[in-house]
Amino acid sequence: NRMYEGVLYTKEELEEIDAFVIMQVHNRDVYEDSQIKPAYTDYQMPIDRSNYAAAYDYVIKRYLSDCYNLKFDKNSRYYGSLTGKPALVVLCTDWHDARTLYNESVRKLAAKWGFPLVEFDKYVGFSKNQLHPVTGAQTSLIYSTDKQVIDGVTYGWHPLRGRHQPVQQRMAAVFADLMHKLLLVK
Repeated sequence: NRMYEGVLYTKEELEEIDAFVIMQVHNRDVYEDSQIKPAYTDYQMPIDRSNYAAAYDYVIKRYLSDCYNLKFDKNSRYYGSLTGKPALVVLCTDWHDARTLYNESVRKLAAKWGFPLVEFDKYVGFSKNQLHPVTGAQTSLIYSTDKQVIDGVTYGWHPLRGRHQPVQQRMAAVFADLMHKLLLVK
């Protein structure tokens, strides 16, 4: 909705964005395509939280369109180019593997578009399939600020914040590794 309102990024920021990264922490389907529209302009705005797949589709199509349309903007360095600004959209899984609906659907979405995917759930260092040996509970609980119940099991929801927190450090390393592969070092 901020993108629709034109306040998510300015034209100047759009010119400078190296990668548009999309991630969420809700266990929702972002791939289901029964309500997907051909163009981002076909969506009824604002988009509510009832259809995460439509929201993702809007954001992806809008960003790709904004980048392409810079070729028509006389004030853009991409003015007159064949492709407009080369757009890089990067999708991310959740930080742990308990959010199977989201993680599986974002993988499908990345494959559909040919987008790179940051697989946090594979590399954060624990799994929903194994309880913590001391607490006997899901390991994600000791690394989170709050809880979420998925299929009757309680998991950590939002990871502890701060650059010294283990999950944040692992996520930063996984993210930086992929971005280093995708972008030229400036």
